[in-house]
Amino acid sequence: MIRDRRLLTQIEALAVHAVLVSLAGTRDDEEHRNDFVRAATRDEQVEYRFQGRLGFGGKFHWDGHEARVGFYREDATALREAIVDCANARLARLFGSPRPASDPYRLLAASAAAMRETSEALAALEAVLLARRSPDRTERPAAGILKAAEARVRASRDALDAAALRAREAVSVPTDKGA
Repeated sequence: MIRDRRLLTQIEALAVHAVLVSLAGTRDDEEHRNDFVRAATRDEQVEYRFQGRLGFGGKFHWDGHEARVGFYREDATALREAIVDCANARLARLFGSPRPASDPYRLLAASAAAMRETSEALAALEAVLLARRSPDRTERPAAGILKAAEARVRASRDALDAAALRAREAVSVPTDKGA
């Protein structure tokens, strides 16, 4: 059976906007909220660019049946993946789809791995910074090595933030007040 496509109601659009604000970091001012509600309730198919923590490619999609969040795949980071996963799980719950259960052991293992990688990345960065202070110029690492170490720390921090976000969402309890 093919379901008819439908428009989002204003209340649903406001609830979606609340999810985008709380998880994806979209702006939460009256003008932006009203613009989103207008765009989201106008058509049975909606693609709304909200940006936020997902960068320029952060989009909300409504196909008349299902709501989801996405972004440009070339801008993927561990944190952005976690934001999308958590936002889509919350949207599925909002629209009555069953929310897949999160495995607490998998979440704990991911958190531990992210903490270990962050610790190793910080140690590598510290070694590079100490070597740069060396009085013997022949032992100083190139600027590229420092940039690589800094990038590793940023990526590991994203992974740690992603693990924390997924764990927080896994234990969140829905309320009568919505998402």
